[in-house]
Amino acid sequence: MVNDDLPNRPKPDPAKTTKKIAATDRVKSAANKLDPRFEAQRRKAEREEMLRAKAAKAKEEAAKAAAAAAGEPAEPTDEPEAEAKPKPTFSFNQFSSKRDAS
Repeated sequence: MVNDDLPNRPKPDPAKTTKKIAATDRVKSAANKLDPRFEAQRRKAEREEMLRAKAAKAKEEAAKAAAAAAGEPAEPTDEPEAEAKPKPTFSFNQFSSKRDAS
């Protein structure tokens, strides 16, 4: 049998380079890989978050400027607004059942 008789893969074209996949990406499950269909939505969410942060910073700076114009201290004082009540925790001891009473 001659080597020419066996099926061969076509020789790779050096002009066309293939993108190598990182070993960590090869072992990821399909659920963990980023879906390119949602890339535009991810960019939009990042942009909206950036705009929200920018608006919050501008609002804070405007409040400081207004406080400075009114002659008030720029930083709010640390006065407790109200005593914080501790959150109630769940316990079976809080409840009595009819079975325990008899």
